[in-house]
Amino acid sequence: MPDLHVLTSDQKPRDQDNNIVLTEVVRPGRGMEYTVTVLVDGTAIAVSGPFLTLEEAVDQASGQARHYELDPIYFRREQD
Repeated sequence: MPDLHVLTSDQKPRDQDNNIVLTEVVRPGRGMEYTVTVLVDGTAIAVSGPFLTLEEAVDQASGQARHYELDPIYFRREQD
């Protein structure tokens, strides 16, 4: 598993212009889903998901981290 840095609700990635954020969204009554967002030079250049499992989302984020040479992957939880 890649290096995941967990962000609290008030934290932001260290490099706010170039990063990968894996977001877990809790949807009441429907469970959880995950999205992966890649930010390069302050622009979202890729958004993937929703994924139904954390493993799928981590695999996607890992591939994008290698492709865009971004490290670490940030992990954030949100409530819908």
